[in-house]
Amino acid sequence: MIAAAKNNDRYWDAILNRAALEATILGIETSDNADVRAQMERLAEEMRLNKKDHDATSTGTDTRLTAEGSITALGSGNILSLAAKGEFKFLEMKTPSNNFDKFHEAYLQMVGMGMDTPPEVVKSMYSTSYTAHKGAFNDFIKSYMKKRYSFISAVGYPVIRELARHFIISGILPMPNERFFIDPIVQRAALSGNWLGPVPGHINPLQEVNAKEKEVQNSFRLRSDAAADYGNEFDNMIEEWGQEEEEWSKRSPEYKAAALDAEMKAAAEKAAAGGDNSDDNSNDDGGAQ
Repeated sequence: MIAAAKNNDRYWDAILNRAALEATILGIETSDNADVRAQMERLAEEMRLNKKDHDATSTGTDTRLTAEGSITALGSGNILSLAAKGEFKFLEMKTPSNNFDKFHEAYLQMVGMGMDTPPEVVKSMYSTSYTAHKGAFNDFIKSYMKKRYSFISAVGYPVIRELARHFIISGILPMPNERFFIDPIVQRAALSGNWLGPVPGHINPLQEVNAKEKEVQNSFRLRSDAAADYGNEFDNMIEEWGQEEEEWSKRSPEYKAAALDAEMKAAAEKAAAGGDNSDDNSNDDGGAQ
């Protein structure tokens, strides 16, 4: 991995150096009849002679060139001429080259192989089908979960155990079983809680939810396992869910409409029942008379 990183760094340096040259050099003159370099050399020679004459006579225009001057000491604004067949080719910015993407892709693949991480995850870019990048992501989850559990076992658990001892001795955390301090099995049982960690997001929520629902319906999976996929503890979740559903059923517009319909239906039935009784009483009175 270190060697790959160094090579990638050198490649980037070469690209930046070439880009700087391409941005600095304007173009190239090609001509068989009029040589621009010869013109500049003659111009420089004339300016050097003018400089010597100026120093000797202290008259004329100061070219501000030393006697050892050359074309590199010329300033801007010089006008050069080309012959009829002369040509000036402007440079095109060709950095990075067409091979840059291939090289960078190969580098990301080396990084992925060295870190047990799919290149799609390294780039945070999924350009293939849902099945392909979901499979890559699942492989990545297996890899980093294995490393996470190794870290928990080697580092996390010993730290939590020492903190638990401190809290128990200080009286902050009650521990009825005194064997906690001498029995590793009791320690492991007392500290056996697991944190699921952040739940990865879903690329296609509808497909994943439907799949979990099918698994539960066909007894391939427990409801508690499906709830854990979303970071929920099942007992607490089902209790809170029941309370919320009961509260919602009392406050929802559908519940209010159903309650109003039931009330109106009961009133209508009561009114109908009262009317039938009054008719029966009148008939009875008439017969008695």
